Amino acid sequence: MSARRTRLFRRLLIAAMILICLGVVAVYIGYRHFRRQTPVWTRSVPEQALMTMDRVHHTATRGGRTEWVLDARQARTDEKGDVVHLTDLTVRFFPDEGAPVNLSARNGRLHVATSDIEVQEEVVVENDAYRLETEQLHYDHGRRQIRISAPVTIRSREDTLSAAGMTIFIDDHRAELTGDVKGMFSEAILP
Repeated sequence: MSARRTRLFRRLLIAAMILICLGVVAVYIGYRHFRRQTPVWTRSVPEQALMTMDRVHHTATRGGRTEWVLDARQARTDEKGDVVHLTDLTVRFFPDEGAPVNLSARNGRLHVATSDIEVQEEVVVENDAYRLETEQLHYDHGRRQIRISAPVTIRSREDTLSAAGMTIFIDDHRAELTGDVKGMFSEAILP
């Protein structure tokens, strides 16, 4: 071999070794970078932390007695899991005395820690004797109260009562109407 070919061969060999070393360094740096950075799918879970469920059924009990049963077409939790957002829900309340009371609404929220329920849009509460309609309602599970801060209409077979707001005390079988109270009754109330 000539001296010229030997130098060319050495240069190619050195260039190949440099390329191999650069490749090894690049792979090492890339591997370390990949190991430090969490894959996208595990990184996104804590940020979103949402769980969605179809056809939900929940029962609230106290002292071994069922107080209410909730069914919803869909539910999803918030980021912390404290609130369940509900769609097309129905709740059946079982008072200590009297017939069950049914509630339905388009949207609602169930507060997991307290079992409080807030509902909005096309809210209807009914039992055998009456039908209540409003746009928003809040059920306080601890106090066993229903608070309505929107206009409300209550209809029985022949009577109608409306107000700007209302509070229902479930265990006392009592309701307080507030603001712009109006009523139409089929029979005289006072003798």
